[in-house]
Amino acid sequence: MQHPILVPLDGSPTAEDVLPLVAALARRRESPIELLLVREPAADPMTIHGSATAIRARDESERAAALQYLGGVADRLRADGVTDVRTTVVDGEVISAIRTRAEHGRALLIAMCTHGRGGWSRFWLGSIAQELIRRVQFPLLLTRPHGDDDELATPPSAQGPSRVLVTLDGSVFAERALDAAISTFGARSVEYTLLRIVRSGAVDGHGGSAPPPDPAVEEASRDHAAEYLDAVAARLREDGITARPVTLARKHVAAAIAEYAVESAMDVIAIATHARRGMPRLIVGSVADKVLRASSVPVLMHR
Repeated sequence: MQHPILVPLDGSPTAEDVLPLVAALARRRESPIELLLVREPAADPMTIHGSATAIRARDESERAAALQYLGGVADRLRADGVTDVRTTVVDGEVISAIRTRAEHGRALLIAMCTHGRGGWSRFWLGSIAQELIRRVQFPLLLTRPHGDDDELATPPSAQGPSRVLVTLDGSVFAERALDAAISTFGARSVEYTLLRIVRSGAVDGHGGSAPPPDPAVEEASRDHAAEYLDAVAARLREDGITARPVTLARKHVAAAIAEYAVESAMDVIAIATHARRGMPRLIVGSVADKVLRASSVPVLMHR
């Protein structure tokens, strides 16, 4: 059974900006797509006026409109070559509903745009994405809007991701992003660039500058990083996967990742994150969070 790509939508055109990337990925993998629209209840039940019959009729009308909207999106995806598209409308709290659908359908991943606000849901997708990273175990594929209102964004490739940038730091934890990327995008027809950033002229963690690093120490760090990436790339090549190691010395890790992705025309950035429930931001020096905010390239996050 093929695992579906779960795509939460909110009725807004901006939220649909993720669809070209999802369609390309679904065609390549022959994976189904499940379009999900969550209708959040009103914050204050007292704001709902009318008789029980009128309220029920209004609810049925809104549900029918939501299904009609998703049906129209599904028709466009089928016309774009995606053979299996499913639509689901549920009521409830957004995060719980998305997580439940992902678990029930054993989703391959959850894909969504980081901005959007439609008529059925009263939320900003950016905050939903941040919370999903903390509360679900599924990989999350996030894209920036690529309309005229977002100059940073770049349109996704119609052929699907073929150049994937995987950020590594030498830890087994970070390599989980590599596993998630290969599982998502496949081992064939994809080039994986393994990127490790060695800090150069690092900041002191409080906004100031640390003492100048020892050049010999920096060179040793670069050599160690290069050896590590060469070993990871060699393992991948043994499995028939195209891999290219890249080591860079930069002061700001997240900015370097985002800039390299654009300069090298990457289709996706894959990164692992130490997201935890109850935390206001992602951890790992907020690198994953900063990459997501700065990157115009879609980001695959794996917790």
